[in-house]
Amino acid sequence: MIKLGSKCSLRERVNRFLARYRSTPHVTTGVAPCKLLCGRKIKTHLDLVHPTVQSSVSQRQCKQKLNYDRTSGEREFGIHDSVYVRNYGKGEIWISGQIVEST
Repeated sequence: MIKLGSKCSLRERVNRFLARYRSTPHVTTGVAPCKLLCGRKIKTHLDLVHPTVQSSVSQRQCKQKLNYDRTSGEREFGIHDSVYVRNYGKGEIWISGQIVEST
């Protein structure tokens, strides 16, 4: 809404009106004219208020990384420790073993 007595030029007022009109869904079609013309929704000032999908995804990824880094770490094995080794060949999937030497 434009205030009475505002110092905007007529051209700026018309541009603002047209931008609002083009981004508002039409009663008949249910789609905004810019969506019909350009195939996408144009950004408005209200779009800046809502968080984007990218920002929420990156925040969650950062949180997941912090949780992973906090709980994981290097494993240290000593000589004569019992371990299981994954067998990718035929036979048993996991083979029990014992640490013989450290490198």
